[in-house]
Amino acid sequence: MTPVSERPRDPIQLGKLMRMSMRRFTRLTNGFSKKAENHGYSVAIHFMHYNFARIHQSLRITPATTAGVSDILWSLADMVRVIEAWEAARSAKVSGTTVVG
Repeated sequence: MTPVSERPRDPIQLGKLMRMSMRRFTRLTNGFSKKAENHGYSVAIHFMHYNFARIHQSLRITPATTAGVSDILWSLADMVRVIEAWEAARSAKVSGTTVVG
């Protein structure tokens, strides 16, 4: 995460950061996802990558490491594993079965 003094304070600046980082928020064609649920997942993946997998130039480490949330630099494979585990737990909760793993 960027230092507090460099974080966008204005919602317009935060929106610009998201638009510049995620092309999903710019409508380039008619073939883009219109589901709010898919946008929510996209935002979650973006911020997970931004905080756990991307080394920030000013910090020289990830924001999650700076905050003490994580000790390692996450890869995209790590992110996929977390998402798959979450989906398995969610589907098991719906069906009433137990997930082992």
